[in-house]
Amino acid sequence: QFPEAAVTGINISEQQIRECIKNGGRGVNYRVMDAAFPEFPNESFDLITSVEAVFHFNTRRDFLTNCNKLLQPGGHLI
Repeated sequence: QFPEAAVTGINISEQQIRECIKNGGRGVNYRVMDAAFPEFPNESFDLITSVEAVFHFNTRRDFLTNCNKLLQPGGHLI
């Protein structure tokens, strides 16, 4: 639906990243990292989604603070 979108998927588990790639994760840049402390420059994303994961993060405050830094002006966290 968004052919020009650049999509990045992160997970703290290297095994889960391997499964994503194996199961058809083509066109996605996958990275192993802690979502509470992501390694991207500020204002790198216009949309961040987290599905059934936030309650696992140590800490949610760090995750939300860093998401705010990563979002471009007008960006969204879902």
